[in-house]
Amino acid sequence: MTNLGMANLIDNDAIRTALTAPGAPFEMATLDINGTPCRIFRNCPQTLPDLYRQAERFAPRVLTVENGKHHTFEDVFKKAAQLARGLTGQFGVKKGQRVAIVMQNSTEWIIAFLAVTSLGAVAVLVNSRGAPSELDRAICDTDCSLVIADAKRAERLQEVGGQRLASVVLTDNPRIRRPGKDGSFNELISGWASAGRLSCAPVDGEDIALMMFTSGTTGFAKGVMLTQRSVLAGLSGTSFGAALSFAKFRTLAGPEAAAALAARQAVSLMVAPMFHVSGCHNGVLAALSSGGKLVILNRWIPEEALRLIDAEGVQSITAVPSMLWDLLRSPDFPKHDLSSLAVAGTGGASFPPNLLRDVHEVLPQVVFATGYGMTETNGSVCSASGEDFFAQPESVGKTLPIADVKVVDDDGRDLPIGAQGEIVVRGALVMSGYFGLPADSAATFRNGWMHTGDLGRFDDQGRLYVTDRKKLMIISGGENIYCAEVERALAEHPSVREVLAVGVPHDRLGEVPVAVVVPQPGHSLAADEISAHARKFLAAYKVPHAFYFRSETLPRTHTDKVDRVSVTREILAEHCAAASG
Repeated sequence: MTNLGMANLIDNDAIRTALTAPGAPFEMATLDINGTPCRIFRNCPQTLPDLYRQAERFAPRVLTVENGKHHTFEDVFKKAAQLARGLTGQFGVKKGQRVAIVMQNSTEWIIAFLAVTSLGAVAVLVNSRGAPSELDRAICDTDCSLVIADAKRAERLQEVGGQRLASVVLTDNPRIRRPGKDGSFNELISGWASAGRLSCAPVDGEDIALMMFTSGTTGFAKGVMLTQRSVLAGLSGTSFGAALSFAKFRTLAGPEAAAALAARQAVSLMVAPMFHVSGCHNGVLAALSSGGKLVILNRWIPEEALRLIDAEGVQSITAVPSMLWDLLRSPDFPKHDLSSLAVAGTGGASFPPNLLRDVHEVLPQVVFATGYGMTETNGSVCSASGEDFFAQPESVGKTLPIADVKVVDDDGRDLPIGAQGEIVVRGALVMSGYFGLPADSAATFRNGWMHTGDLGRFDDQGRLYVTDRKKLMIISGGENIYCAEVERALAEHPSVREVLAVGVPHDRLGEVPVAVVVPQPGHSLAADEISAHARKFLAAYKVPHAFYFRSETLPRTHTDKVDRVSVTREILAEHCAAASG
């Protein structure tokens, strides 16, 4: 019998109730935060030091597998303790300081994160895929005192003169490291005697633990301040969603498969970037919490992902839909045993119904899950998995027990079931604000609720549907691309008079950016020229896939603003016609 055929045998509310009952792993409790009663999971750690103390019991287990090398929890924590001593001894890093981590997914990223946060310093997780100017701006805007970077990112920062700060660099190349100012990651670890266990500075739940980046209507990346309490609340929500999905898998797979799963160490394929919530919380912190193993894939190669799932017995993967398309379409797909897979989570982009059908057909044993959340909420506030997901794939699921989510009108009044309005969120997992941007923070928080800028509605079963976006944003392969950011970069070209960025449908990525460009009078532009210009300012995935040139100025509304609706409609029609032709 298939997952779909057994849908009526699983009572999702009963599983939720069992997981959150008194004495259960996710027993509920209430905590007063600034006068607001917030629900939390009583048995989950409340700060990163609490989490690290719990993780020490997994010392002999393998934490990461990377390029064929295995690193145990003990190895990683020992190196983190040594790096922390080096950061303090050589660079004077202390509690409250902001330290940028600018690295691709790696075991060293985890070591750096553990070292920085154990000192009570704030780990500023910079998008390692960013263009040089984006990296530099993120570091400067968050007032970092030190940068920890791998060789590639250190070189990018040098391109834009990002040498104001000292750096700890994962390379011994003298062309990249500056004598007397920069330190070597490896030398810091080997040069400082281990203090034994990872020593942690005392922290409070309201202390800022880390910063991630999100963009707003201005287009510039904003530093999202995430407290110790909110990070761990977000992690507990991730853990609850995983427990719900695995409970469904055990019910569907039967007692023998369930027993085999319980006897093994949890193994996850790490493909999401660690600077994202999906990588940091769902990957790194979740592994520390559960004693799981992370199989790190430094760069997305579908064939390598398939090989690792088979070789390492991967049980779970969190990926955007485009990655699942890649796996299904790879010629290597039938060559590998994927029977170990139990749960596949996705988010950051809508899940195409045809993809859902296809993956279920070839991986009938897998429980698929999705959710709704953002950086500002430390991950998902709603989730759906298994037969819930299949029954209503357009929904992002039901609200997690530790979050309050509602839909309101423009005046902040609650809307009835079925009515569309703005989605607002409240709870322990919500950010404290945007760094250095009090006006933006105040505009986001109103009457104790965080306004997401997304539009949605609830059905009579409590499922949320995200129907539109108030923000001008494109979601491409799970990455958020803000139109204003693309437009500003293109407008830097001296021959550009006006520019408008919009998203158009794409089979694999969901959406991709394209741009409408009006050249300056007497000037002409070619797509190659404007694309090359864009790459100086934007990460590759933000660069428009196509350019539409027009000689007339863009149409205006009656308030003299560019009429985005009519231009978008025109471009979509032209793009679809070109694609079909």
